[in-house]
Amino acid sequence: MVLDLVVKNTKLLYGGDLVEAAVGVDGGRVVRVAKESSMPKADRVVDAGGCLTLPGMVDAPVHFRDPRYTHEDDHSSGTAAA
Repeated sequence: MVLDLVVKNTKLLYGGDLVEAAVGVDGGRVVRVAKESSMPKADRVVDAGGCLTLPGMVDAPVHFRDPRYTHEDDHSSGTAAA
């Protein structure tokens, strides 16, 4: 099996823990999360440089702490509400 994309050398929040892993993508979907050594070959490989990989987000543009409404929300309450 050859995947479309492998993101290697990344960190993920997985099962409540921050782990070093690789992410395999095929057909636009994440199909595997594993150690890099057990990841199948891929048409494209991206080295994340040890950075955190996050899932895609829907409606990501938000405006916390709008100057007129600083009393209403902050990062913690805004992300919890999402």
